Amino acid sequence: MSAPSVLVDAALEVHGITKSFGGNHVLRNVDMSVSPGSLHFLIGPNGAGKTTLFNVISGFIRADAGTVSLFGSDVTGERARKVARQGLARTFQNLQLFASLTVAENVLMALHGQMKGGLPRAMTGLFVSREENREYERAYEWLDRFGLAKYASSMPSDLSYGDRRLVEIIRAFASQPKVVLLDEPAAGLGLSARANLFDVLKELHAGNMTIVLIEHDMKFGMALADEVTVLDVGTRIAHGTPAQVQKDDAVIAAYLGKRSVADA
Repeated sequence: MSAPSVLVDAALEVHGITKSFGGNHVLRNVDMSVSPGSLHFLIGPNGAGKTTLFNVISGFIRADAGTVSLFGSDVTGERARKVARQGLARTFQNLQLFASLTVAENVLMALHGQMKGGLPRAMTGLFVSREENREYERAYEWLDRFGLAKYASSMPSDLSYGDRRLVEIIRAFASQPKVVLLDEPAAGLGLSARANLFDVLKELHAGNMTIVLIEHDMKFGMALADEVTVLDVGTRIAHGTPAQVQKDDAVIAAYLGKRSVADA
């Protein structure tokens, strides 16, 4: 049997992803195609397999079957670090910040991988200093974009939970990835921070950043999304535009009972 064809024009393509834990089928033959520059909304009730799919895509766990590609490059089964080098960044439901580093230094961790090496760097450190100064400026610019520049010298523990979550999101985008996976980015954010996050995501989306979003706030996600994929009990039950998905009988029955998706 020949291998499934890969859509080269897709930013992210998953085909036939299946994953079980101890006989419990978490994902069953899941397909998802994300267009370059689009914001793709991945939804489903608790236990649908959304985060597990993110973990497979980003290389944190291996699927039992199926393929994953980034812009036509097969990354199936690759470790997380190698997938990240291919241009994928992600955030987590549980915060993944370095507690011993300042907020700016946490963002710098994403920028250091883009710094140039070479003999001058090793011999004098002069060019390193200049480049690091530029990286600090870029880190500050990213923090300012999300309204957190005033916390650049603070430790993560000094920030609220919502602001710490924003720092993790900033770090993901600062690495200049090709594709970003956001796992419930608005969780724990106050109304003002949530509105700011919405505006920044809208701006990044307008700049052709490819984003895949898991978010329980349906109105937040639907207002940003170009396309929506719906999982239920590890199976894809619907895919389409927000308008199409909100009217899909299978989605209404499996995900929200008698209510519409827009009212969630």
